[in-house]
Amino acid sequence: MVTVTRAATVVLVALLWVLPSVRAEAQRPPSCRYRETVLATTVVGPLVMQEGVGLGAVKIGSTVGDIEQAWGLPQDCLGGGRGFGFMYHVSDNGGKTGLPILIGFDNGRVETIGIVIVAHMQGPWPPVRTARGVPFPGTVADVYRVYGTPPDQRARCWNYALEGVGFTQTQGVVYDIIVFKPGAPPVTNSSPC
Repeated sequence: MVTVTRAATVVLVALLWVLPSVRAEAQRPPSCRYRETVLATTVVGPLVMQEGVGLGAVKIGSTVGDIEQAWGLPQDCLGGGRGFGFMYHVSDNGGKTGLPILIGFDNGRVETIGIVIVAHMQGPWPPVRTARGVPFPGTVADVYRVYGTPPDQRARCWNYALEGVGFTQTQGVVYDIIVFKPGAPPVTNSSPC
């Protein structure tokens, strides 16, 4: 079973750039109702990170109610001074292995959807890819081939803002994919980039 403690969730969020950059006073997370189960890939829908659109039934611009109707309650709720989010774990083998899906909200609507592999996670993972064909986990070469070479190849994160997709890499391996509204890449002070 994939388990992530609340403390690990906070650390994970601090390392990711999924939660939107927003004024703290404008963001109030909903009451956290959550469940301790993983989300089956059949519930998520196609595991395709659609650039600028979303993942499965959850789209950029969806509301909390839309997400809970499509995927049920999250496995955890993420909150802080810069926004709020939901975390789900998707698995295609009953929870033996899986991937976290992080959803960032702005004004009660989905602004970002990210999927990540963290260092201690063991595969195999559900097969995820971008709509344009970059597999997850993928390589820097895969990203370059599909989206082009980023301006700063030494950076850890690249946003392809016009397409509505971003990637985080280390040592040539892509370990994070995020989708967002085209032209509106997320910017946070906690970004590892």
